Amino acid sequence: MADVENELLVKQEYADNSKLNTMELAHDVSYSTVSISIYQKETTKKEAYAYALPSEPYTPNFGSKFITAISDGASVFGEIILFFVKLWPIALLIAGIIVLIKLVLRQKWFA
Repeated sequence: MADVENELLVKQEYADNSKLNTMELAHDVSYSTVSISIYQKETTKKEAYAYALPSEPYTPNFGSKFITAISDGASVFGEIILFFVKLWPIALLIAGIIVLIKLVLRQKWFA
């Protein structure tokens, strides 16, 4: 019986050592640092790119600018005329005041 117990104890110790070795190996793998060095001959790469000069942005010619300026000037002139047309009540009031003043002055001269 003692031999069987000793043999069981040896097997248990072997199993414990195996388990301990497996745990140490797993720990070493989990927290290990791997360094890899790769060597290759030095290479040089040359590439050619097509280059085109930047183009000038489009600007309209003189005739187009001239016609646009005339059109803009005509619209501004029209707006000025409309401004004065919208003021006709004030012009009518001023004309009435002037006529009234002339009538009053004539009556003072003839009286």
